[in-house]
Amino acid sequence: MSFSQRQEEIQRSASRPVQQAVVENEMAVARDRALDLYNAGRKDEAVRELRQSSDKLGARSVTLGFSDLAEEAKTQEEDAEEFAAPSIFSPRKKELRSESYKVRKQQKN
Repeated sequence: MSFSQRQEEIQRSASRPVQQAVVENEMAVARDRALDLYNAGRKDEAVRELRQSSDKLGARSVTLGFSDLAEEAKTQEEDAEEFAAPSIFSPRKKELRSESYKVRKQQKN
């Protein structure tokens, strides 16, 4: 079930601040899941998690008419590249986890 079949109605009813919060929170959740997978030795799954999240959030943002938020979602591609590297240093992993926590708990600067 969807709100409307008409793209114009969907875009007109979309709230940019709400969609931005959704993108930021879903990116944080995906980053946490990817970090858990990475720490469990499942690096390929971690990379896939980030890329799928980037694609999903980007497509939804474009559909709603927020191409700038789609660009923000694409930053998860950079995260995926980082996770695909031979290793991530522990301080960087802690930084990623901390950033995600702050977004999820709405403690952004």
